[in-house]
Amino acid sequence: MTKATGLGPLPVLLEKRAGFGPLRKVFEANAVPLGVIEDRQTAIPLRSMCGLFDMAALSAGDRCFGLDVGQNMSPKEFGLWLQYCAQGRTLSEALQRASRTSNSQQTGSRLFLHQQGERSAWCYKRPPDSAFGPHHTDHLVGAMTRFLRHYLGAAWQPIRIDLDYPKDPDASRLAAALESPAFFAQPCLALWFNTSSLCNASIAPPQARNPLTYEMIAASTHNDKPNDPIASIQQIITMRLLDNLSDIDGVAQHCGLGVQGLQRLLRKHGLTYRQLRNQVIMTRAQNLLIESHLSVTQIAVSLGYSDHANFTRAFRKHSQLSPSQYRRQNDLDLCL
Repeated sequence: MTKATGLGPLPVLLEKRAGFGPLRKVFEANAVPLGVIEDRQTAIPLRSMCGLFDMAALSAGDRCFGLDVGQNMSPKEFGLWLQYCAQGRTLSEALQRASRTSNSQQTGSRLFLHQQGERSAWCYKRPPDSAFGPHHTDHLVGAMTRFLRHYLGAAWQPIRIDLDYPKDPDASRLAAALESPAFFAQPCLALWFNTSSLCNASIAPPQARNPLTYEMIAASTHNDKPNDPIASIQQIITMRLLDNLSDIDGVAQHCGLGVQGLQRLLRKHGLTYRQLRNQVIMTRAQNLLIESHLSVTQIAVSLGYSDHANFTRAFRKHSQLSPSQYRRQNDLDLCL
């Protein structure tokens, strides 16, 4: 799973270059709700994220589309996590912070530092079961380069760039845009630099006031169980609720499993799909009651209930309170 923050300016750039129709088709083809464009803390499957990048590049007709997305990503896209990493006094400390905490942003992949004599590389290794996604890799090149420049200078370019996909017919266009030697079909994405640069201090030293800790990052990302398969399935169900979908077939497809395979996995954890889906729906209902101004009826409809009464019965069974009582109680708590 990966956070929708990783989309960066993809939706804006694609709509600008190809229009809203192709943007909608790209999201629909990858079964990702358009709602994640606004709700960037939503977690989506990495294979879906890779699909979005590749189809967006195809729709835009631009071999360098992924690279452009990464180069135009704002530090704000990564939230507190990037601020935490950038608190490192040196490049070495910053990369160690990123390596230790990257699972708060994306599960299954690895960020790591590889040292080889006078040269070192900051590397990204995608999960073995993730979809092939050259344009997703390209966007990481742009984003990772921008972060390294925080310590190496605004004009810095990698000594070489290793790309984790085969060379394609239009690769020369990408190589020209990278402005660094590019090597294809490598084991992982890697940006190489001089090992001596690991001691470089931040160009803009962070303020000592209110330093961030990893516990704060984990709390802000709601991802305290990054390697828990049940947590990943819950995130997929949550994402699909943005499109008012909660069927098991779509969830199984996102997990790369058949329906029976998903059911077997859930049984190993003492759960049925219905139980897990209801847990997710009730959690979202609670969050909407507290954090939105939607009426109870509007919330019921958004969660797939046919009427207010059915939703109220289900909510009372789960929370021992009616939706209205739950909203009032938490309104009072927030004002204490």
